[in-house]
Amino acid sequence: MIQTNPMLLRLRNGPKSSASGQPKSWFTLENASDEGDPVKIWLHGDIGAYDIEAIDLIQALQSVGGDHDVQLRVQSYGGSVYEGLALYNAIKAHKGKTIGIVDGVAASIASYILMACDEVQMPENAKLMIHMPTMGAWGGEAEMTNALTQLQNAKSTIAEAYVAKSGQSLDDVLTAMQSETWFTAQQAQEWGMIDAVVDSVNLSNCLNNLSWEPLNSFKHPPAELLNQASEPPAPANDPTPSPEPVAANVPHPKLNQQENEPMPIPADSKQTELTNAAKAEASRQKAIRGLCNQHHVSDELMNAMLDDLDCSESTAAQKILANLGNGSATGTDPAQPAHLNNAVIHAGNGSVNKDMLQNALNHRCGVGVLEKDNPHAYASLLDMARVSVGSSAAGLPKTELVNRAFTSGDFAEIITEGIRTVMREETKIRAPLWRSIANTENLPDFKETDLVMVNEAPDLMAVSEDGEYKEATIKGTGEKIQLATFGREISFTRQAIINDEIALISKVPRKFTQAAYRLSDKLMFNAILSGQLGDGKGVFVASSGEQWGNLKNGIAKGDYQALIMALHKSFATAMTLDGQDALDLRGDVLLASPDHASMIEAVLNTASKPDTFNPAYKKFNQVIETARMNTVNGAIALTGKDFDSVVMGFLDGRQDPWLETDDGWTSDGARFRITYDITSKVIDRRGLAKAVFATK
Repeated sequence: MIQTNPMLLRLRNGPKSSASGQPKSWFTLENASDEGDPVKIWLHGDIGAYDIEAIDLIQALQSVGGDHDVQLRVQSYGGSVYEGLALYNAIKAHKGKTIGIVDGVAASIASYILMACDEVQMPENAKLMIHMPTMGAWGGEAEMTNALTQLQNAKSTIAEAYVAKSGQSLDDVLTAMQSETWFTAQQAQEWGMIDAVVDSVNLSNCLNNLSWEPLNSFKHPPAELLNQASEPPAPANDPTPSPEPVAANVPHPKLNQQENEPMPIPADSKQTELTNAAKAEASRQKAIRGLCNQHHVSDELMNAMLDDLDCSESTAAQKILANLGNGSATGTDPAQPAHLNNAVIHAGNGSVNKDMLQNALNHRCGVGVLEKDNPHAYASLLDMARVSVGSSAAGLPKTELVNRAFTSGDFAEIITEGIRTVMREETKIRAPLWRSIANTENLPDFKETDLVMVNEAPDLMAVSEDGEYKEATIKGTGEKIQLATFGREISFTRQAIINDEIALISKVPRKFTQAAYRLSDKLMFNAILSGQLGDGKGVFVASSGEQWGNLKNGIAKGDYQALIMALHKSFATAMTLDGQDALDLRGDVLLASPDHASMIEAVLNTASKPDTFNPAYKKFNQVIETARMNTVNGAIALTGKDFDSVVMGFLDGRQDPWLETDDGWTSDGARFRITYDITSKVIDRRGLAKAVFATK
């Protein structure tokens, strides 16, 4: 499969050779001549070109000692973002004072590198440029997504360095980057990008033989630089000279005679020695990186071997083998925190790592089985945030790390899906009582709705030969229903991640789901015990004379057989609404408090006594014991669900509480709302009956 080439992520393609055709080095080091003088480093040319890596600068800084002051002189139009990031980190980590000086032009990733210096100086006539990184990529959808994530991460990292140095807002910095902003020294100082403006210098050392190609790749390079550039070559066999750039007629600024320090050129033998040493070191590093990638070695171990100049490829292989042996013996990698495993691409680079993080989080929450060899097993929430941010997380304070993770996409989705999974699992474990009792109705909105519930249909009529069918009118109960919204909010903050408050994911949503189900049952029992129907009467009405009723009072205390039979008779004698026909309803469920449920169940399951038959035997199929019936000194009966008696209404059919995050994730976190749009209504009292014992 064709993969995205990460080395194509650049902040400009610079010239590849000098006028002589020989490769140009962008890195030269001059040791301090006196004890108090700073070490001088020239970064002149294309950053990261010709297989020269930031490791050269790291080794140079190590060789001169961590406490020496360093003067970094930069003349560059940019180059590799990844090499630039490494150079920035190397300079930032240096203990001695670092002073960055713009020798002429510090553009693109070169300007980012300067932001790592303790102090940045810029001649009056120099230029500093910031813009958006660009990337070339190829492959399928996954590769394009991968490339986009890398590009976005690079943009964020670079912009944040400009923000930290300048004090400007992130929005202002991104706007300036988008516009490709070229700063003069005065403008750069006013914006906070540099610390001091120094005298103008003769830039001929930096601009001689300047190629047209790098400038032509920018959106709008300054006229002064275009005037210094060599003209683009004329097409072959075309005697017509190429036209001068438009800026050629712009007056050139008058420069002082002060000379900037030219980059020292090593003697041929010294140059050859340096080149060979660089090639050998690059080869060693490449071999070690290859071994580490092959065997999924941690960044800590890999970096330790890379920094050890005496560590050869064979020595690295032995160390990796020993490390793997320790991991096999203990079931873990002692040198490798789970969040820094090289075997896994960071979040956004495909779905594998995201799936592993999700699996690890679900396992910690008790709603998933940990997959074999999951590198993030038992990782803390902070570790997961670090993995999601990727390589740019290095050196970030915890708060900033979490801020970035919240807005990185994958981390927010992983947390959200973890909460949803906990809620889904809880709905499987604990079912509300209404599922055994009530019918459901899907409601489209929160307006009062007329329910069309038909518990009886007109009789069929005889049709004589050549006769006509007569139209029948279907009548509902005329009851109305209206939804209401219930819910609670969970605040998921930076502190929750840093403190590893896993209960916010594993327990709180579970408890809220339980609370939602309790609420739904409470609404149903409120509708049964104290609700009213459309005729203005309560759910239970006593019989009067010949009038049917579903309430029987005064059952002899402790006579459970009589209680059950009274409830059974209420259903057996129910009639159609016009009173012309029997419905022949049969009971299905009995609701009773803990004081009565066991006795009712015993009577239902006892066929006879020694001398008498039990008429209540198997009159109902199920007894549900619930403390919500504590106020009823007896029992309530319901028919089967084929007869609409109690209805639970839900918005758009959502029968379970659901998670709402409409506000989205910000750097401060997110607010989750567990929402339940629900209502309950008794729509036909003929499907319910109530019988209570006498109080004396």
